[in-house]
Amino acid sequence: MVRPWLYRASVIGFLRFVGVVNAAVWLGATLFGTLGVSLAMYSDDMKALLGPNNFPYFSGAMVQVVQVRLSHLHWLCSAVAAAHLFAEWLYLGRPLRRLTSYLLLGMILWGLAGDAVIGPHIARYHRACHAVNATAVSRQTAARALRWWNGLAQIGNALLLTSLVVYLWRVANPPTETRFVPAVKLRS
Repeated sequence: MVRPWLYRASVIGFLRFVGVVNAAVWLGATLFGTLGVSLAMYSDDMKALLGPNNFPYFSGAMVQVVQVRLSHLHWLCSAVAAAHLFAEWLYLGRPLRRLTSYLLLGMILWGLAGDAVIGPHIARYHRACHAVNATAVSRQTAARALRWWNGLAQIGNALLLTSLVVYLWRVANPPTETRFVPAVKLRS
């Protein structure tokens, strides 16, 4: 027979483990995508590998391919985080913590903005910047717009990384106080 307190402790431990692992994977993947992939694709080593004629177009295209895969991971981690938040609320009876809920909502909205608005603009201006039949003026205009959208994406990724660090901290260090004082503690 399973003791109720043992069952509760194991479920709480499992929930905490899932939340921390999910937040750590999410943070690690975002850090790798923002710092590792982007910096590697635009490095001198990549320029030497692709050649000076192919470098600007193909390195940017490869970053876009990797970013699509990372956005899939972002959505998976977002779904697990939302399920974790709901499970903690449902099972433990804890009220939703505002900061954690707002952080999660902000990270989900950033993913939506990246997939629906920023990513398509970057892809369109990247193609326009390197189009064979483009004029010098249109290339220059597309390059300026591409730099602006890439800058916006990098600022958003920095905010996402900061949010993920705070979110990981919040998940790893839950509050110890309970919402209600148990009836056993009220008796003297």
